[in-house]
Amino acid sequence: MKKRQTNRPHRAALALLAGALAVFVGLGTFREAGWPRQQLTLSVEAGDPAALQGFTVRGWMNGAAGASGLYGSPRLNFRVEDGVLTSEAVLHYRRESDEMYGSWSEPLTVPAADHDRVDAAAVPSETSSTGGAFFLHRTWYGHLYDAETDRLELMGQANFYQGDRYLGSVRLDLGTLKLDEPVTVRAQQYEGEAPTDYHLEASEAVAAVQRTCLEDSQGQKLYGLDMLSGAPVPLLVVSPLPGAGLQRGLYRATELLTDARLNALPADTTVAGQPLRSAAAPYGAVELVFPLEAGERIFTSPCPLADGTTALLTCRADNTLRLRVLDASWQLLATTDLEIPAGAEEDMAELRRLRGDEIALQLYTGQPGDPGTLWLLRIRQGRPTHTVRLDAAALGEDADVRAAGLDETGRRLLVVTLASHTVRARQPAYYAEAGDPDTGTVQDGFRLQVYDLDTGACQVRALLDTHARQSWRGQAWGLDWELSAFLADPLDP
Repeated sequence: MKKRQTNRPHRAALALLAGALAVFVGLGTFREAGWPRQQLTLSVEAGDPAALQGFTVRGWMNGAAGASGLYGSPRLNFRVEDGVLTSEAVLHYRRESDEMYGSWSEPLTVPAADHDRVDAAAVPSETSSTGGAFFLHRTWYGHLYDAETDRLELMGQANFYQGDRYLGSVRLDLGTLKLDEPVTVRAQQYEGEAPTDYHLEASEAVAAVQRTCLEDSQGQKLYGLDMLSGAPVPLLVVSPLPGAGLQRGLYRATELLTDARLNALPADTTVAGQPLRSAAAPYGAVELVFPLEAGERIFTSPCPLADGTTALLTCRADNTLRLRVLDASWQLLATTDLEIPAGAEEDMAELRRLRGDEIALQLYTGQPGDPGTLWLLRIRQGRPTHTVRLDAAALGEDADVRAAGLDETGRRLLVVTLASHTVRARQPAYYAEAGDPDTGTVQDGFRLQVYDLDTGACQVRALLDTHARQSWRGQAWGLDWELSAFLADPLDP
């Protein structure tokens, strides 16, 4: 008897699915495995290669945009230590930063003491708002409440994030403004929603108050709130109005409220008889890290040091720098006034340091063609032990400084500059509007130069070459000329 053959079409579908999955995984593996691992070279262009001993330079090279895998992005870590170059490929690099970031605003609202008077004098009017699309299109109806006041409360609100996680917000009362002329404030309520509190809404009116009451004649902010990012704790720079309950200075937020906690706060005022939480009511908590004197401003981001402390530079009213060192609890440990002239923030570049106990800066005069001046501080036990100055003009064509550091003795300085050259053609079309469409700058790598600080002589000049311009894989990865290289902080893992 002939055996009947069973047709199972689902097996063919499963085979096709398995084949597609294998191709997908195989292409991803090929793309990552084919990334160049050993394309870095270190060559001495002049001087004694032994002069590189005592220094360590770390960094990495990224893959192309879109090359990220499920577990991170491929990269090539490199290290030059005592003149010896080593590299290591990491196919799935991912690092979660612990640095805080966020957003802040400075709403102008009605002081709590004036709220009932303003609400009683408010004139209501009807309003509507439409939104949605197709069959989801709808209209919301509500009321506007307009009133006049000659007093406004300056509030500062900041929202903090860490990685992909929202931590919460804090709101500070920065003081009361007395205006020469009354302005119109507005509250509103739409059907089914809680009302908003009275606030200065018109952009022209807000700009006028900022220009006349909160800024100087040069348009620089005198009063308000700023966020200092780059630290593992939430930091705020507070500049309150005279008579406010806060002192001008750097603050650390010690209590942040999430949306759930904010919604649970009880109402403390009303708009047209409807209860709500006043926009002039502060919440959360902050702690003063250190005060700022008149005319003093934050100049650099917080810089963690190897001993667990944090260094921060401020610029005083006389345009000289002041060093503040904070302990692990973000309490002020030491303050040192430095004889380092500084200018505006846009005339400064924070450089990579090569040691965990140093800070490196490049300061500019703001004049056209000024290559800048390199300053380096070594900080131990809260105090600067070495202060080094180098005119970038002495570097000649290699004035694009990216990093600097001293050896252990503090008598020799390694300066790392960007090595690049200009090429023609193959420039992306969207660069055409900004300049010559046929030329572009290609990063060759980094140039390492060691200087004897006693004599000023350059002891060695070496090139850490990425060979990106010779990489066919770089072309296959969609890169026009280069695989971008970066320098790492000595405290990075």
